[in-house]
Amino acid sequence: MKNRNLKKGAISNVLTFIVLLPVVFVLLNFLGITGLSAAGITSALAVLGSIFGTGMVGGIIVLMVVAITVKAVLSALVSLFDAKIDQRQEKT
Repeated sequence: MKNRNLKKGAISNVLTFIVLLPVVFVLLNFLGITGLSAAGITSALAVLGSIFGTGMVGGIIVLMVVAITVKAVLSALVSLFDAKIDQRQEKT
């Protein structure tokens, strides 16, 4: 049973990485100067930060909030999926 719990956490972490990495790159690429150079990343963070009237630090905070939200949603979905699997195993 201990190995199954480790497996559940690993699946959630891999899903989060697979989903979040492209989201962050797309946000940074299209909000600032096109490309992932220093100028592109800093201008994208400044654009994200301008939502709240702050600069790059606000942009970093926005990206963190997006990442935390996506992680929570993915963890909830994996938990629901695992609960359904456990229910099916109990029935058999």
